[in-house]
Amino acid sequence: METVKGLFDLDIFFHLSPDLFCISGYDGYLKKVNASVSALLEYSAEELYGRPVNDFIHPEDRDFTEKQRDLLRQGQPLLHFENRYITASGRTVWLNWASMPVPEKKLVYAIARDVTHKKQQEADRNRLLADLSRMHQELKQLSYTSSHDLRGPVSNLLALFGLLDQESIEDPALREFIDIFQSATHALKANVDHYVNLLGEAHPAHRNETLSFQGVLDDVLQGIQALIQGARATLRVDFSACPEVSFPRAHLASIFLNLLTNAIKYAHPERLPEITLSSRHGAQGIELIIEDNGQGFDMDAVAHKVFGLHQTFHEGMDSKGIGLYLVQNYLKSCGGSIFLESQLNKGSRFTLVFPEARLA
Repeated sequence: METVKGLFDLDIFFHLSPDLFCISGYDGYLKKVNASVSALLEYSAEELYGRPVNDFIHPEDRDFTEKQRDLLRQGQPLLHFENRYITASGRTVWLNWASMPVPEKKLVYAIARDVTHKKQQEADRNRLLADLSRMHQELKQLSYTSSHDLRGPVSNLLALFGLLDQESIEDPALREFIDIFQSATHALKANVDHYVNLLGEAHPAHRNETLSFQGVLDDVLQGIQALIQGARATLRVDFSACPEVSFPRAHLASIFLNLLTNAIKYAHPERLPEITLSSRHGAQGIELIIEDNGQGFDMDAVAHKVFGLHQTFHEGMDSKGIGLYLVQNYLKSCGGSIFLESQLNKGSRFTLVFPEARLA
């Protein structure tokens, strides 16, 4: 029977491996390396044998590596150990080691793998997370400052209403206008106070509540009553099939606000806006349907970008292309989705899907 040595040339295996194979002595010198070591560190085998291993290790890692080498001399294997080496051209490379000591020969047999690319990915990821954290804090501070600074002017407006003797106003139309203005100002103050409170919480965006569709809609309508009346819009609402949903209140209010104001802003010039809101239990969860008879979209042209940031589709409108982007992201944050069916000059139908598993 042929011996293993006759079947396999282990020396060829040693030198052809893409991993780094090393044999080093307890004296701190390399005794044998394969071609991959020389290729990565950019030194010949003779140069590697002629100097202590520490000469090739990154200066900041030498003390730590020496402590691990002491453990090897005591007969302890060293697994998943990482340190840095400096190549002949000055590059820093990260190596992940598996080292086995042979005390009777005072040798260490080691295999290393170049993990420099993984370390770079980790550094890039950590840098990105640090940048995102900084941006989050800056945006949070900006939001808090903006919300806080709005409270003063809003409170002043409410104080002025308190000084106004509405009983002395004889014109019914003017009195109705003031009532609407006062109601909208109260709604604005409630929203500002709510956002300030949310900013003080650890994770306000993830706090779900069991909400009444009708209750949140009523709060939103109170703030845009003048807009609806001015546009002579008709609203038809039926949430009887599914009256509640579990979702962050501020996000649901923003969804109603964005889709209702869009339906009015992009009303068809030849007809008054009609908006229908309904809910139901669908195959994927709770569905909120909002339909309008406005200008609609050419879906063949815009379907792939309608929910994109800063996308606008109607000329001559004061639009920033943010509303639909926000609505989609609110839903995605809870595992939901939004679908749009639309025809140009006929209207649009938005179907918003909330995962029913989120129900309290």
